[in-house]
Amino acid sequence: MIGKPDAIDLKLIENFLEQERLAIIASQQTKGLKAHGSSAAALRTEQTSEGGQLIDGTGTFEFQEFGRNPGRMPPWNAIYQWLELKKYGLVWDNDTQRRALAWRIAMKIKRKGSYTHIRKKPTGVLTDTLSQENLDPLLEALAEKYQTQVLSDVQRAITKIK
Repeated sequence: MIGKPDAIDLKLIENFLEQERLAIIASQQTKGLKAHGSSAAALRTEQTSEGGQLIDGTGTFEFQEFGRNPGRMPPWNAIYQWLELKKYGLVWDNDTQRRALAWRIAMKIKRKGSYTHIRKKPTGVLTDTLSQENLDPLLEALAEKYQTQVLSDVQRAITKIK
């Protein structure tokens, strides 16, 4: 009878999650959202007794997807480190200016939210990848396996009745 996932189910789920992990990392790169690579390096899969899960080790993919809401001060040191990449034409002449720029960016995000949040347009780094279209092959494989198992169980039950 159908119950907890067996080794075959767990392997199907593990493969699906690993494909999704790699697709999210590729999407992050394609969309220009990769800065230092720490979020991609910390994205991992974990097997559980019920299947598995995709774990955002840095907790930043939500902000990459939807932006940061106003209200809370973003991590100032992360912005300071991000400035090292000199993206978007942001420049400074010395460390004092870099610190001041990081502080101004953090305060602006605290007041108004990040650019992605203000635009109200998700980046798609997660939503484009974690989609029903990508989930369907896994569901079909599991449905096919269990359809055969249920049919076998029903045939066995009918044979016992005769």
